Amino acid sequence: FPDSPGDDLIVEVWDSKGILHGRVLAQLATIIENP
Repeated sequence: FPDSPGDDLIVEVWDSKGILHGRVLAQLATIIENP
């Protein structure tokens, strides 16, 4: 978990073979301010 609201949340998308398909970077400050 992030240490502060200013940290970014990185979500990686993997398939069943362990291949990385993509990565989503979300700023928690934006999520908290706009629920």
